[in-house]
Amino acid sequence: VEGEEIKQPAADIPAAAPRTEPGKETEQFAILIDSRTRFETGEPGGYWLSMPATKEQLHEAMQSVGITADNPQDFSIRGYSDDPEKHIALPYEMVCAADVDELNFLAARLEQLDPAEVGKLNAALQQKNGLANIGQVIDFTYNVDFYVHIPEVHNYHDLGDYYLNQSGMVQMPEEWKGGIDLSTFGRNAAAQEKGAFTEYGYIVESGDEWERQF
Repeated sequence: VEGEEIKQPAADIPAAAPRTEPGKETEQFAILIDSRTRFETGEPGGYWLSMPATKEQLHEAMQSVGITADNPQDFSIRGYSDDPEKHIALPYEMVCAADVDELNFLAARLEQLDPAEVGKLNAALQQKNGLANIGQVIDFTYNVDFYVHIPEVHNYHDLGDYYLNQSGMVQMPEEWKGGIDLSTFGRNAAAQEKGAFTEYGYIVESGDEWERQF
């Protein structure tokens, strides 16, 4: 399914170390870090690192899986976890392909978003040809107004109803509106403005310019 989040590795990948403790209150998400050499032996393990993390916490995590200045190439990310109550729909593959410093900076930026903006981010992550890497997700946190997000709209009928009856954008006598097919109206609107339906609602570009920051 397009935009579907994948959090767990495939079945033939060695099992990750389970998280036995909840993340700290400021945690935005956590990553499972490991040594590539140890991981390839099939031995379960690794270290769950809450993010954002301090330099000291990063250093401790690296040491715990045997990563030093002599073998930085051995570092790998093997898992991703977040709090369901403040879910961030980062694709598993995107997280594993990222740099740990990028992820840590993203976690710090996510602290600045309110729940509505997090919902908008999740929708942006699911749209076709949307945010492709962690750098672009970081840039989103500086460009939240680039998108308009309607979380309660999930199909053409919902969109037609929203634009015709709720948005205030269509001015006509109420008795005329009953003759309009909402699904057709919504389909035409979505095609014209190139919006997308996602698990997190409808999203469309606002017309604001995207400013690259990262």
